[in-house]
Amino acid sequence: IELNLPRAAGGPVSQTTLAKESQLSLDLTVSITRSGFYISSSQAVLRDPASGGPTIAKLADDRYDFQALTQKLYELKQRIVKSSLDTRRVIIQAEMNIDYQTLVDTMDAARSIKIDNVGYELFPEVVISAGIV
Repeated sequence: IELNLPRAAGGPVSQTTLAKESQLSLDLTVSITRSGFYISSSQAVLRDPASGGPTIAKLADDRYDFQALTQKLYELKQRIVKSSLDTRRVIIQAEMNIDYQTLVDTMDAARSIKIDNVGYELFPEVVISAGIV
């Protein structure tokens, strides 16, 4: 699994790294909780308008709705694709006790979408963050 890890403090800094860090940061984050997915950014936290709960609640059978997550990220990508924000990176964080497979499935759901048998890139640069406090 390809991941982007934070640069070690005091390590060498390349021009590419500086250019990337100077980009406006969206800080798009998918938080995996026991009740579902919360999608947030440096701008806002998306909540279910009806319940005020997670952006994408779990399904009735207590499974995570990865398809809905991918669709919501696709909608967000369409809104920001022409902006000056970093549109390639997503931060994924999880509550304690979220199993590893759910984390992997969330990363996969955030990277790309297939529409009419055509693949589209969403957020291919996945960064794993420390758990939710």
